Amino acid sequence: MNSAWLLALPLLAAFGACGERRDVAAPSHASWRVIDTILVEPDECCYSLTAHRVAVARGSAWDTLSVLVAEVFPLASGALLLPVVSPDQNITLQLYDPARAALTAVPLPPGYRSYGSYPVFHVDRELLAYVTEAESQASRIVVRRWPAWDSVTVSPLINRCEDTLLPVEWTSDGRFVRWYPPPCTAGLPSVDSIPVP
Repeated sequence: MNSAWLLALPLLAAFGACGERRDVAAPSHASWRVIDTILVEPDECCYSLTAHRVAVARGSAWDTLSVLVAEVFPLASGALLLPVVSPDQNITLQLYDPARAALTAVPLPPGYRSYGSYPVFHVDRELLAYVTEAESQASRIVVRRWPAWDSVTVSPLINRCEDTLLPVEWTSDGRFVRWYPPPCTAGLPSVDSIPVP
């Protein structure tokens, strides 16, 4: 997948223009801001991922987290759920607890592949959508509920190209997960979707 394909993702809209600082605060959540935007491009891979360095408020100071994140998802508990991007493009999940200023690894949901899934979280509904490999050159989108990872819905099979990451996104109301079909699946509309009960 080339970087133009990734630009279709709503990441830059969520974080603002590349390098722009944006404060996000709510009374019950940690305040955080993006302080740098980085393209993660391993030599052996065929595409790049956008990742961010994030600082979290601690009183009147800002602490920069030691990890790169794809996005920041504030939870009702006040914690931040973070898809963490490694230098080799694996994406795992960590939880930032503002009370302890600590990062903790989150057990990954069933079928989640850290090397080929791009997780997106709907904050209001506390649902995680991600892509899992179903069979050779076919995937499914899986939706699970935080924090027990109870199954909510699974998409039909989606054909894909071997070298592409299937980007997915939520509609604002959380009623649908949309994806951009891979270029090898001719005849599909530019955006497809599955309903989420």
